[in-house]
Amino acid sequence: MTTENKPLQKILIINAEIQTNRLFNQIIQSMGFTVLVSESLENAQQYFTMNIPSLVIINENIATQNNFAWIKSVRQKYPLLSIILYTISEKHQTLKQALRLGINDYLSTPLTMEDIQNSIQANLSRSQTLRNYVLFESRRATQQLQARVNDLETLTDLARMVTSSLDVDIVLRMIVESAVELTGAEEGSLLLIDEKTGELYMRASRNFNEDFVSTFRLPVNDSLIGSVVQNGKVVVFDDNTPQKIKTSYLVHSLVYIPLKLKEQIIGVLGVDNRNKRMVFSQRDIGLLTTMAEYAVIAIENSRIFSEMVAERTKLETIINQ
Repeated sequence: MTTENKPLQKILIINAEIQTNRLFNQIIQSMGFTVLVSESLENAQQYFTMNIPSLVIINENIATQNNFAWIKSVRQKYPLLSIILYTISEKHQTLKQALRLGINDYLSTPLTMEDIQNSIQANLSRSQTLRNYVLFESRRATQQLQARVNDLETLTDLARMVTSSLDVDIVLRMIVESAVELTGAEEGSLLLIDEKTGELYMRASRNFNEDFVSTFRLPVNDSLIGSVVQNGKVVVFDDNTPQKIKTSYLVHSLVYIPLKLKEQIIGVLGVDNRNKRMVFSQRDIGLLTTMAEYAVIAIENSRIFSEMVAERTKLETIINQ
């Protein structure tokens, strides 16, 4: 609690005892705070219309009116407000009920300067800690919401490209690039099965060496990525010790998503980290699964379009002849 912030903090005393109020006022002002005094709950309401007090000290007789009705109401409206109960005698049942309703602390007679100062400082400090925590969580929630919005915008752009572009290579390259960016991965690849050889080859990639991409060929029966083709299940790998997925291809973590077309596996979409020890989350897997579906749609659209062009060419040839 800095000296600069103290004058901005107001402490409200709700108490009808004039002498006690004078004592509170003297001690609290010496601490550098502004003191507000009200002898009833009705008059105290005016201090909650604009600038809410940082702390309230309330007399037990006033607080217990209508079974602590005012305390219940204030606690619901201002959950971070510190409330200290001032009591002449420490009645166990009253204190027990007050604490259950959200009273933060209590002061009892005989009042001493040290007790009052320690109670005020401790409760203001606790309130500030809670406010900082709420602010932190609010910012984090906002960041998470913004991240989800960004994810949806990227997926929407991809979906628009899938349905509007007939250049399958461009679409697949954009899908791989988006997969890398959204998951924070170091590399990404989209592999398809060569119908002639049955091997996997890279159709699109991000951050792979071009020579590696052009020469990459992998049988589907003796590799981790091949198990995705055979089983049609997502593979998530994360270990402290890098494992060889293929010769000269060493990674710390990876995710492989199968590309399914009518229950047939036609390829794999994957992202990995060679250097970062980052674990891929369920969010990452969900995004990659959606992008894998987009890739399948783009591939199928390209195939259908090629067949239509071939049929049209065949028909034109027949007509010309």
